[in-house]
Amino acid sequence: MTKEFQFVNRCHKDIDYQALESSKLHNMLPFWIFFLVFHCIALLMGIAINTFMATVIIIQCARSRQLPTSCDLLLLALALVNIPLQCCVSGDYLVRFLWHEVYYRLGVWKIFFVLFPIVALSSFWINSWLCVFYCASIVNLSHPLFVNLKRSITTMVPWFILSSTLVSLAIGISVIWSLGTPPPSNSSATNTTSAEAVTEYSIFHKILMCVMGCFVPVVVMFISAVLVFRSLYRHTRQMQQNNTGFTSGPSMAAHKRAAKTLLSLLALYICFDVSLILGITDSTGYVESAKLYLMQSVCILYPFMNSLILISGNPKLKTAALRTFCGSQH
Repeated sequence: MTKEFQFVNRCHKDIDYQALESSKLHNMLPFWIFFLVFHCIALLMGIAINTFMATVIIIQCARSRQLPTSCDLLLLALALVNIPLQCCVSGDYLVRFLWHEVYYRLGVWKIFFVLFPIVALSSFWINSWLCVFYCASIVNLSHPLFVNLKRSITTMVPWFILSSTLVSLAIGISVIWSLGTPPPSNSSATNTTSAEAVTEYSIFHKILMCVMGCFVPVVVMFISAVLVFRSLYRHTRQMQQNNTGFTSGPSMAAHKRAAKTLLSLLALYICFDVSLILGITDSTGYVESAKLYLMQSVCILYPFMNSLILISGNPKLKTAALRTFCGSQH
């Protein structure tokens, strides 16, 4: 009698637990729908704004019948890299959300795991080189290394882009050999669980991406921003001593524009770095939580926000955007 009672009691607990889980899923449904719509909108906006930036630069070069300047080349490379980065980040979350079993059982996650380091690291480093270019173009220092950098920055930009792409490609390809293969199983649930257990980077690649993709680019961007703000401060002080208008002159406008762009890029990049490090070092396998959704939102919006900052800080792109979307000439 006691065994029968325990069996019935356990069945009731299982039924209550299933009802509770069903109730939780029902309550979370509006949030999941909102998050799905948010993913789709972010994907479309990211592709649209980066396509717009690349198109404007290509059309301007075609009209002038000249090769793009160093700045335009960096912006064009960023736009072309941010498009697959947006597709990779958004596509990873959308496929995992809509087709969970397909994502794990058919190994779709491996495609995103290999593609992400290639496009993400390329975007990070090209952003860093853009900050270096702004710094070298505006700041005046007497140090021999900086003088040589300032003199040869235009010829170094293509090599910066090429080296960043090749290193990112090598890191992405090396990920293939570190990806695990889930053991075969007749049970689809067991197979999916086994696949989820191996969907994370190796310790070597975690350290490599955190150092090469997060720490070093942030240091480069931070040093560039400090030098630009230092130059802006000294330039402002000099104009004050000479009783010159603070907002007059193209030099001051270029200083302010570069300072705002670098500060915005640095803030955006730090937010993305924190989210990326939390995602890379998470050994629990993407536990559903508020931290996860916040991290995903930052990662998904990064390509769009990155291009938005660059367009607002570039006079030609800003004018083209205002003319295209607002009908304004200024």
